[in-house]
Amino acid sequence: MCIAKCAFAVKYSDMEIKGINMNCNGQKFAAALLGLVAATSANAAVGFSGTVTWMEVWRNGNVAFRLSDSASTGTCNGQFILNASDPGTRNQYAALLAAKKTGSAVSVYSYLPCGPAENYGSSYIIVDYLYVVQD
Repeated sequence: MCIAKCAFAVKYSDMEIKGINMNCNGQKFAAALLGLVAATSANAAVGFSGTVTWMEVWRNGNVAFRLSDSASTGTCNGQFILNASDPGTRNQYAALLAAKKTGSAVSVYSYLPCGPAENYGSSYIIVDYLYVVQD
């Protein structure tokens, strides 16, 4: 008889898995571990880094931009979007302007790599987190 005690604390997005404690045989333990890995990878953020090469401010308040990161050019339409109604858009836009002006690199993370621009549609990289990388 195999007794395994497992304790995980993984936090991501809006989901949290805490304290999975189980007495199990090897198959049940492997299934539980596989489920945890699948749940974690399904909600993993996709990251991009580079300098701002292009920006466009729309009439409705959305901001589209591109980075020098070659990986982002093959994702969606190669553009990132800050939707006007998203919380924090003004702060992200201010950080983006500062990075563009100083030539600093930006790191962008997205839990939903391809999504619509507000009042427009299409397929953009939705920005969840934006960091200005200081040199």
